[in-house]
Amino acid sequence: IRRGVEFLLKTQNKDGSWGSARRTKELNIFAPVPGAHHAFRMGTTALAISALIEVGGNDPKVNEAIDRCDKWLAIHLPQLRRAEMTAVYNTWGHAYGIQALVRLHGRTQEPVKRKQYTDLIVAQIDMLDRYEFVNGGWAYYDFDQHTQKPGGSPVSFTTATVMIAFHEAKQIGVEIPDRLIKRAQASILRQRLPDFSYAYGEYLRLAP
Repeated sequence: IRRGVEFLLKTQNKDGSWGSARRTKELNIFAPVPGAHHAFRMGTTALAISALIEVGGNDPKVNEAIDRCDKWLAIHLPQLRRAEMTAVYNTWGHAYGIQALVRLHGRTQEPVKRKQYTDLIVAQIDMLDRYEFVNGGWAYYDFDQHTQKPGGSPVSFTTATVMIAFHEAKQIGVEIPDRLIKRAQASILRQRLPDFSYAYGEYLRLAP
């Protein structure tokens, strides 16, 4: 864990974020610019700051890194959108962003700061409402209709990721629309197999 914290401190970008497209291991990944990269960076950054808050302790360098990232999140998280009609990578940024904000909320007792975090969380929930798939749940691709509200197949683990974020937000008093929860639960249950493993996405539920 100490080595992990040291790695995060070492690799944080100057602007307070984490992640880049500079070291891809020569892998070709569908990433329409610039939106896909914004989404990947947001997801990576949210996971990194969550980790530092959880295990970084009271090291001044850790606190400084968290504060820099806090400012970056406040600016860039509200700007996160779908890259284009197929790539809905922003779902990851909204979900992990909520989890990061919950941890930032728990790090302070200042009412003004806490309200800023909860307001940002509510805005991310609204974005997840917009990008919820038509039959409930979430995914990161929409290969089918390319509609304003994605019409493709939700996937089990993306939906579960959002549900975990919702649960954490609920613990600090943020209200989650009940219909989003019920529709997401129904989607996950449709993908559950008799042995309690799960299909990758709803498109496989009849041919697992």
